[in-house]
Amino acid sequence: MDLCARHEDALVMALELRGLLRPSLIAEADVAPLVFARQQIEMHATHFAGRATLHMLEFRVCPLCFVNKNPSGVNLDGWVDNAADEALDHDIKCKDDRKPVVTE
Repeated sequence: MDLCARHEDALVMALELRGLLRPSLIAEADVAPLVFARQQIEMHATHFAGRATLHMLEFRVCPLCFVNKNPSGVNLDGWVDNAADEALDHDIKCKDDRKPVVTE
């Protein structure tokens, strides 16, 4: 799944604003949140578009551009922020799962 340059830039910015994708002094940036957010956008677009998704996937159209062409004229660019929020929640959950359990 490929996002167009505009939606890719918006997604990267949204993730950076949430503190994801930032490199540290000891490690490069973790791109897992970006991959997760892209998957969320693709999943939402697939559910929204139904069978029309086959066309989107076959022609490798940006999922957000594709669903924005819906007959109702509803703009779904807000899915970028939703996907970034979902990636942040997922990242926090993964870090919580990795914390050692302290017993007294």
